[in-house]
Amino acid sequence: ENDLMNRPPRDPKTPIINRADLKRITFESAVMSAGSLGAYGYGLLMYGMGAKAGTMAFMSLTLSQLLHTVSCRSEKHSIFDKKKLPSNKFLNIALGGSFALQALAITVPGLRGLLGIVPVNLLDSLLIGGSAVLPLLVNEVSKNKRQEAGRLPAQEQPGRNSAASPYPSHQGSENKNVLINYISPILTERSPESFGDERGIVR
Repeated sequence: ENDLMNRPPRDPKTPIINRADLKRITFESAVMSAGSLGAYGYGLLMYGMGAKAGTMAFMSLTLSQLLHTVSCRSEKHSIFDKKKLPSNKFLNIALGGSFALQALAITVPGLRGLLGIVPVNLLDSLLIGGSAVLPLLVNEVSKNKRQEAGRLPAQEQPGRNSAASPYPSHQGSENKNVLINYISPILTERSPESFGDERGIVR
């Protein structure tokens, strides 16, 4: 995130996972589970209880988890933002390799037998893909909704940095003023007495 270094330090007294984080994790996992259960329910209606329905649930859940890594890159920025996050080459390589292994698992007979899955047709594949992409879209939209509602952590809220930080936001400017007060007498060639008086005032 380009603005990461502009955020104030995290309050050391706050827990690593706070209540807002737990709510977000619960919501996102529930959306992903709903997508997988939807694919599984479709498989039950079309093929009944068996390997086909289980395959659809398995493929949907694994694909949605892989896509969720895109959402996990930022708690604040979504894929719908005009200003995109910088590309992560290693993440793209990892995702590409994982998708390739997922494709091999459903196409190579030996791997299918090892995982207990069966081939799926084109319509089933489209439904699996939709049930995996939909949670990503919902979770990304929810980022903007949470930010608008003010439910994001205060340290990531624009304009609230000073309230979220345990350190005063004006501390840097004060330090600059003190430094200027020390240096300015030298630059203007003031007498040592006036310089000493000014230092006393600063203190």
